[in-house]
Amino acid sequence: MRLPKNEEGSDQLGWTSLKQQLAARPAVAVLFGLVVGLTLRQHPGHIFFLLAGLWFVNDRRFRVSLGLSFLLGAVLTPQLAPRLEASSYRREVVEVVSVPRVRPDGVTFNAKSSSMGYRVFLSHGPVADRLIVGDRLQFGGVVRPLRPETEMNFRVQGVSGRVVPDRVAVVGEGTWLARTAKSASLMFSGRMNAWLPREPANFMNALVLGSQDLLPEKTAESLRATGTFHVVAASGMQVTAFASIIALLVRRLPVPRGFRFGLIAAVLILYTLVAGASVAVVRAAIMFLVAYGAFFYRRERDFLSSWCIAGIVILLWQPNAIFQIGAQLSFIVMLFLGLFGGIGETDLPWKNLLRSSWIGFWASSPLTAYYFGFVPGLALLANLLIASAITVLFFAGLGLAAIGSVFPGVSAWAAPWLLVNPLRWIEWVTTSLGSDPRLQFPVPAFSGYLLFIYYGAILWFWRPVKREA
Repeated sequence: MRLPKNEEGSDQLGWTSLKQQLAARPAVAVLFGLVVGLTLRQHPGHIFFLLAGLWFVNDRRFRVSLGLSFLLGAVLTPQLAPRLEASSYRREVVEVVSVPRVRPDGVTFNAKSSSMGYRVFLSHGPVADRLIVGDRLQFGGVVRPLRPETEMNFRVQGVSGRVVPDRVAVVGEGTWLARTAKSASLMFSGRMNAWLPREPANFMNALVLGSQDLLPEKTAESLRATGTFHVVAASGMQVTAFASIIALLVRRLPVPRGFRFGLIAAVLILYTLVAGASVAVVRAAIMFLVAYGAFFYRRERDFLSSWCIAGIVILLWQPNAIFQIGAQLSFIVMLFLGLFGGIGETDLPWKNLLRSSWIGFWASSPLTAYYFGFVPGLALLANLLIASAITVLFFAGLGLAAIGSVFPGVSAWAAPWLLVNPLRWIEWVTTSLGSDPRLQFPVPAFSGYLLFIYYGAILWFWRPVKREA
C-alpha cells in the first residue's frame, strides 16, 4: 500500500515527527488516559501503557491531560453489579436506562431502581412499544439470576437479574425529544410493515432504525458469514450519508451561519435518537458535527481530533462501551479509514469504495477473529457488491416515508418496486457467498494483546498527509 508523504516530504516518519503530532492534539491524551483508566481494574497491566505514553511524549500539556484523564477513567470504571444467587418476587419503581431493543416477541431493555439493575422483557403492547430511555415504570414480577453466558456482559452494565413482569405501569415519562424520536421511529416502521412483506420490512427497519433483532436467524447468519452484518444496523455509514445530504440542503438557506449549523445539529441529533443512539451512530454524529463545526466557523478540520472527541464523549456517557465489540469495531475501522485515506481519497466513487472496503477489511478482521473465531474470506467482495444497494435502500426508505406523509398512495405503490429488488440482491449475495463454510477461515483463540501488536504494526506506516500551499 503506497502511503502519502509526511509534512516534510520524507517517506519516513521519525519518532520526533510522531511526538509532535501527538503533542499538538491534547484530545489524544485525554482519550488514551480514559481508556487506560477504565480498563485498569480488569487489566492491571495496562498501567504500563500509561507509563509508556508519559515517557514517549515530552510535552507538559500532553502529560497533564493524560494523567488527569487516567484518574477520571479510574473513577468512572464500571462497577460489576452484585451477583443474584436466587429468584425472588419484587415490586419496584425503575427507570429505563437503555434503548429498548425490538424483537419479534417483544422488547428488552435495562432498568435500574435505587437498589438493583434489571434486564426486563415485555411483550408487545401499548406500554412496551412506546417505551423510551428515561421512562419510569412500576413493575411486579419474579426476578431471576442472569444466564451464565450473558452474566458478565450485563453485570458490567449494572444489571444483576432478569425479569418478565406480570404487571407494569408507566409512572413517569422521559424527555419530549426522545418521545418525538420514538414517534418518528414508529411512523417509519409502521409504514414499512404496511407497504412491504414481513422480511423486507424487518430488513428496512434494521437498516434505518437499527432494529436488527427482528431479522430471521437465517438472514442474520448469512450476514455474519460474509462480514456484512454491520449494514443492517443503523451505523456510521448511514449517519454520515444522511448528515451530508442535510448539510448540502441547509447550506443553501439564506440564514446566518450559526443558525444553519444549529439546524444541521438538531436534525442529526433527532435522527441519532430515532436510530437507537447506538455507539456507532453517536460516534458518527459527533465526528460529523465537530468536522462541520470547524468548517462553518472557519477553523481547520482535524480528523484525529474529531475521532478522539467522539471517543471521549461516548466513554463519559457510557463507560462500559469500552468493552463492547460494536464500539471497538466502529472506532477502529473509522480510525484506519481516516488515517489511511479511505474517505474521499479520489474523485472516482468506485475507487473510494474499493479503497474503503480494503482498509475496512484489514481493520475489522482481527477483531472479528478474536470475538467470533473466524475471518469471513469473502467479506471484501460481499461489501463491494452490496454497498450501492444499501445506499439506494437507505435513501429510498427515508424518502418514501417522508412522501408517504403527503401522498400515502404513491409511496405504497412505489415501495415494493423501489425496495424489494435491492433487498433481493443483498439476500442473493450474502446467501451465495456465505453458504460455504470453507470460505470462513477458522482462527484459534488468542490473546487480546496480539491485537495491540497488529494495529501498532500497521499504524507504524502511517504518515500525516502533506498539505498543498
